[in-house]
Amino acid sequence: MLCSQAVLIAIGIKREGHRQMLTVRLSKRESQTSRKEILLGLKTRGLRSVDIVSPDDQYGTRALRR
Repeated sequence: MLCSQAVLIAIGIKREGHRQMLTVRLSKRESQTSRKEILLGLKTRGLRSVDIVSPDDQYGTRALRR
C-alpha cells in the first residue's frame, strides 16, 4: 500500500559558507502546522537567529508569513 507523505527539510548555511542539514521530517501533508513544528523544534534545539528564509512558497509557508 502506497502512502503519500511530504518530506520537509531545513538546511542552514554557516557564516563560513558551509551547508548543514538541520532537520528532515515526514509529514502527512505540507501545512502551516507541520512547518511551524519544524521551526519551533529548531528553536528548542538552539537556533537563535535566521537571516534569510527561502521557502518553496507552498501554502503552509505563506500562511506563516502573515
